[in-house]
Amino acid sequence: MNKIHNLTIPMIISFIIIAVSSATAIGLLSYHVVSRMVA
Repeated sequence: MNKIHNLTIPMIISFIIIAVSSATAIGLLSYHVVSRMVA
């Protein structure tokens, strides 16, 4: 049980980091597209 717990937390943390970074990348991309359309 302890081994599973030790593996689960880093997986959750890495998943959160990946989700945040991908969301940031998508946000920056859409921001660039919108600013080009408006300009």
